[in-house]
Amino acid sequence: MVIHNTPSGQIAKRGHPTERFPGSVEFRGFGALSDALIGLRGWDSPVVLKEAAMVLGTDDKAAWTYVNSVRKAIIDSWSKHFNLVKEAEKAAFGQKSYFGFIESGGIWKATSLDAARNDPDDISVEG
Repeated sequence: MVIHNTPSGQIAKRGHPTERFPGSVEFRGFGALSDALIGLRGWDSPVVLKEAAMVLGTDDKAAWTYVNSVRKAIIDSWSKHFNLVKEAEKAAFGQKSYFGFIESGGIWKATSLDAARNDPDDISVEG
């Protein structure tokens, strides 16, 4: 899915991505409530309503148990998939890969910020 707006909801003024970022992985399925937050489930789903009532209800222990279980699932998923993100990004971008560059110990070096803005491909790299 390609999004045509900025994260703030404004229309992208300098163009928008024409394809999905190659290093992206799906980050969903941690619970009905988190799926609703990213638009995968409707807010009127009985499961979403039940989880929302638990989180916003008066039983703090139940709410924190739920929140902590979701946090653990998110951390476990991130830990499991982060290397996949790095490998996919490096495969897609080759010598212009951010992760490949960082792993090589390189340092970005531009003659000036204006030069970098005017020609983002004209940035020398030391590694």
